[in-house]
Amino acid sequence: MAARKMKADRITNPDPIGDATYEAIYAAIRPLDRVAHEMETKWGVERLLSLISPETAAKFGSAKAKLDWAIDAADPDMVAKRASTMIRGWQAMDAEATAAGKKPIAEELEVWVGEDDDGNLFSVVRTAPEATHLARTVGGKIYYLEEIIRLLNFFEKKTPVVAEIKKHFPDASLVGVSERNELNDDIPF
Repeated sequence: MAARKMKADRITNPDPIGDATYEAIYAAIRPLDRVAHEMETKWGVERLLSLISPETAAKFGSAKAKLDWAIDAADPDMVAKRASTMIRGWQAMDAEATAAGKKPIAEELEVWVGEDDDGNLFSVVRTAPEATHLARTVGGKIYYLEEIIRLLNFFEKKTPVVAEIKKHFPDASLVGVSERNELNDDIPF
């Protein structure tokens, strides 16, 4: 099995091809980066692919693989050609999602904001792309539903009594959390 060649880097792995090749590749990719950033800002990071047809998504994936190959081959002309194809791909996905009535992430974003006992604010959204969008636009402590489920699963494993209470009394509210391991609280009645 052949060893994989480390990508060129001016400091740690200078490439004998020369800086001109890599500068040309970098320059060819910059317009693509701008369009990708615009689309991810509009639709959400990695969200647009889920809003279009599988056929269009497959074509986009193939175009990306071909661009990656051209970059690995250090072929500036092919990178420029493939980057142009990727730009058209982003535009086609945008048009398809819009024509299908899909909404940009900012129009569908639902944010729940809560404050803990210490006055810290937390924002909760449904998905990872929504969390990324909110982090880019607002910042702060942002969690999405899948993360909260992981936290609850961890919490329930550490404190199984809470899971049992919720199982038998589904409308019970958790009003406080303590690190005590004793259950000798005074009964409040």
